[in-house]
Formats: sequence, C-alpha cells, structure tokens
Amino acid sequence: MNYSYLKNRIRIPTINFRNYMEETQNIEDIKVLYIENLVFNQLNNILNNLLKNSSLVEINIRDNELDEYKLRLLSQIVDNNPNLKKLSLINDSINEIGSKIIANIISNNKSITDLNLTRNLINNQGLADILNALDNNCTIEHLSLASNINITFEGIEYLVKNLSDNQCLLKIVLGG
Repeated sequence: MNYSYLKNRIRIPTINFRNYMEETQNIEDIKVLYIENLVFNQLNNILNNLLKNSSLVEINIRDNELDEYKLRLLSQIVDNNPNLKKLSLINDSINEIGSKIIANIISNNKSITDLNLTRNLINNQGLADILNALDNNCTIEHLSLASNINITFEGIEYLVKNLSDNQCLLKIVLGG
C-alpha cells in the first residue's frame, strides 16, 4: 500500500489522507512532511492545506508530478515557513519552467540549507536559473542535482564557472 508520511509520529495511508485532514485541526503543527507517489488531486489537496502551516522545518516530496501549479503552491508554503531547513524534491518531473520557480524560491528564501533536486528533468537553462539564484542566497550549503540527465557537459561547464566565486555552497552532488 502507498503511504504518505507526516512525520511528527503521524503515518497516514494515502487513500485516507483527505479524511485525516478533515478530522484534524493541527496541520499547523506538522514540522516534517514526507509525501511519496500521490495521485493528482491528493497532492493538490495536501499542498492547499499546507498553506496554513508555518512550522515546517523539512519538506520531502518524491515520485510525484510537480507541475507549475503545484510548484507555485509549494513556493507559497516555503514563504510561509521561515524555519524551513530542508527541501527535497526527488523524481518530481521538475522541468525548465519548474526550475524557474525553484530559482525564485532560492532567491527569496533565507532559511533553506539543504536543497535536493535529484532525478528531475532539469536542463541547462534550468541549471543556469538555479545557479543565478544562488548568487543571491548564502544559506544553501548542500545542493543535489544528481541524475538530471538533461544537464549536458555545457551545463556542467557553466556550473563550474559560476560557482568559482560562491563562498556558501559547501557540497554539490552531480553524479548520475
């Protein structure tokens, strides 16, 4: 069975998440969110409900389709959570348009220290947008772009040139 995990000792079967959200008033208390492999409407419902939350310190969404709409909701959630330290979006089909939204999140956020974008559809232009946003952000220390097969050798060259002056990023993961 597929599960969504709302850490803070809450484990909810995906199919029951909507009922859980309707019965519970403590969405604001969730600190760590783990969502894996949800269907379209379930993820939209969760993200809309999380707009009320301001206590998240970690968001981990993996194996979902994060389209422009969902990423814009996520951007609002990040804006509402000033203590968010870790944002992990693994295998979520983030493309060039999504990369621009991620770049905007990076530019506006001063709390995230760990950003994981492993196994997405980020291309060279998306990489450039993300790297340019890092010029305005000195809080991200760890960045993973592993297994983004649309990043070519030219993108890696741009990354090396662009990061030569970056004094904040301590670790970057690229492998595939």
